[in-house]
Amino acid sequence: MTAKKTTTARKNAAKKVDEATPVIGLAEIVASGANGMYTSPEVHAPLVEAGFVEINPDMVNEAGEIATRATHKGIEEMQTPESTATEAVAAPVTEVKGFKIEDGIPAPTSVGRGRGGNVYPFDELEPGQSFFVEATEDRPNPAKALASTVSSATARYAVPCESGATKLNKKGETVPVMVKTREFAIRKVEGGARIWRIA
Repeated sequence: MTAKKTTTARKNAAKKVDEATPVIGLAEIVASGANGMYTSPEVHAPLVEAGFVEINPDMVNEAGEIATRATHKGIEEMQTPESTATEAVAAPVTEVKGFKIEDGIPAPTSVGRGRGGNVYPFDELEPGQSFFVEATEDRPNPAKALASTVSSATARYAVPCESGATKLNKKGETVPVMVKTREFAIRKVEGGARIWRIA
């Protein structure tokens, strides 16, 4: 395929994604890593058609959302300089990745279970700090929509325990016991959701 055809195909796929769903959907799925996250058909259908994500119809949560993870093509799309997806989520210079990191807001008392980045400033958060994600027309309940992203962020910072202990996972595979080095929590607040680093 020529470079011109590749560029045209990328623009057409990005256009399909832009027309059907917010581009941020692809960014969140890529940020959730190999574990992926649960998404609705409105979010993943155009991304599947564009070849940016793959779904597992055998894994469905209570809300009817399907397990979704980024393909190599989707990951490359987010890393391509001319990507419309990357341009759409570029952060203003005065803020960290488009979010204001704040001190002094009390953390929730429990983490709860999440649904499983580069889009959100998890790397920059210190314990006790948080950032606000505003509810939008496209994402009226960000606390629910981003729960798996927050769980994935916690998992991303986990490391194998020093003793070298192992356990069996759900597939019957032997895997190392992981220790959390950072922990994040998300809660619904007025106007959207707030994500804390609690450890």
